[in-house]
Amino acid sequence: MAIDGTGARDSKILRMSDRALTKRVRKQIIADPQAERAVLGSILIAPDALGEVVDIDLRPEDFYEPKHETIYRAMLGVSTAGKVLDIVMLDTHLSDERVLDHELYHYVHTLPNNVPTSLNAKQYGRTVLEKALERETQAIGAEITTLEMSPQEAMARLQVVEERRLLLTTRGDGLPGMVLADIERQDVRWLWRGRLARGKLAIIDGDPGQGKGFMTLDIAARITKGRPMPDSNERTKPASVILMTPEDDASDTIRPRLEAAEADLRRIRMLTTTTETDPATGQPRERFLTIPRDILLIETAVQADRAALVIIDPIMACLDAGVKTNSDSEVRAALMPLKAMAERTGCVVLLVRHFNKGGGDNALYRGGGSIAFTGLCRTTFLVAAHPDGGEKRVMASAKSNIGRLAPSLAFSLVSDPPDAMPYVGWDREPCEYDARELLTARKSDERRGMVELFKEQGKPLGAQDVADLLDITLNAAKVRLHRMHKAGEIISPSKGLYTLIAPVTNVMSVITSNPVTSVTTSHDDVVTGGLGDVTRPVTTLSLGAMRDGGYKVTEVTGLQGSEGEKTPSRSCLKCGNPLSMRPGGGWYPCTTCANGA
Repeated sequence: MAIDGTGARDSKILRMSDRALTKRVRKQIIADPQAERAVLGSILIAPDALGEVVDIDLRPEDFYEPKHETIYRAMLGVSTAGKVLDIVMLDTHLSDERVLDHELYHYVHTLPNNVPTSLNAKQYGRTVLEKALERETQAIGAEITTLEMSPQEAMARLQVVEERRLLLTTRGDGLPGMVLADIERQDVRWLWRGRLARGKLAIIDGDPGQGKGFMTLDIAARITKGRPMPDSNERTKPASVILMTPEDDASDTIRPRLEAAEADLRRIRMLTTTTETDPATGQPRERFLTIPRDILLIETAVQADRAALVIIDPIMACLDAGVKTNSDSEVRAALMPLKAMAERTGCVVLLVRHFNKGGGDNALYRGGGSIAFTGLCRTTFLVAAHPDGGEKRVMASAKSNIGRLAPSLAFSLVSDPPDAMPYVGWDREPCEYDARELLTARKSDERRGMVELFKEQGKPLGAQDVADLLDITLNAAKVRLHRMHKAGEIISPSKGLYTLIAPVTNVMSVITSNPVTSVTTSHDDVVTGGLGDVTRPVTTLSLGAMRDGGYKVTEVTGLQGSEGEKTPSRSCLKCGNPLSMRPGGGWYPCTTCANGA
């Protein structure tokens, strides 16, 4: 299999051939010579330390420096022979193996002098082993990339690597886990302070067309040139970025957007497809990269470029075909290898996801698929329209497991000249709206749109009508209608149909002794209780739905008329003909269509 990019062959977006990528991987030095010297020196000072590093399965071939491998192998030989391990016996063993020369003799005798303390021998050994496993992982990826190793052989070797990694998390007494006192404390390393943490997963949710793609590419462009983030003045060292964007074309979408954002294209790698051998024909074929299947290829590219950021947009399009995105267990199983890759490489993995069809105002549940996406990501964000209107959008923090929620930031898409590819223009000051307020405003916009739709149509509508007219799914239409009906914003004159509460005039006339502007009642179509002198006419009547599809009066605002006179009127909602009032209250069915009020 081979890593490849998308788009034209002559694209200036960084795309490296398989062999060039492999060569670059192999040139990187992944080792800690100081830790290697410290392990060997600790053993010479305190021979019992050899047992401690053997417990974590530290092997001679795990040492990067050949002379360190030779010395450690000799130490194991002395110990296996049942001899006391000291510097004299080590010299003797090296001499017997015919590898001891003047230079190595001098080097062995200087090792104890370079050890801060022999008590940390096991920790030094862990460092050496971690580097060795990282080198092995890269070597496997490089050989797969150049077709020097079959996928089956690669998986077998990777299994060994993972088993040895697991042993690193096991104490010397055979119990699982690590004593917390043995774990070195580390501060969170930020790529974008408060928002994107190195070695962690993050996710951005939002509706299509809200500028998520432009925004993530703007972040990528800043990283490639070391420019400050939107809320900072601090410049950083330029770094590379990996893009997995299967839905956007590299030549007419991704590159123009990055150029508008002034990115260093030499530091951008498109990683969308790979080439493999078709088992049926034996011919090479191209396919899209997916997760977790191609984690090894992704990690190889990250290591080769020393990428600081991986953007996967959208994550749903990059998962293996068999992953059920609504299953918590399957999503976690798919993303855990991605999380582990981020931790090993120190890069940020930024996922992009669309909102689901629900209308809730809890940002943690608005992204599509399982809550596991949100659970595995250390920071989550949403992008939504600015509540104040206009073309602005807001990026708001919804969750952070590693710090306080970052302030919301507003941005807009700027084109200069007007027909040019837009770029992101950020507001310098934080935005006052948080994630919940953005979703609440969005829900209000949806309901205002429903009200306008009913006004425009001028008749009761069903869920399918709403879905067709608003170009939304039938389920989304049913959800909106149900919520508005439950909130009393619309009524259902007949099963499956909904409409606005029609305005009513000349409802009733009452004059009593005291001024009043509002009356409520619990009786069907009967206004009762505490009315006073009325000085202005009726303007509003609020109605609630009855079981038979008619109405009951719940509130009257403003009254007019003469003493003791009650003359309410109603019309049939279906045909519009006037209805007759029953003597005891209520209304007779329509004589034309037999429908209630």
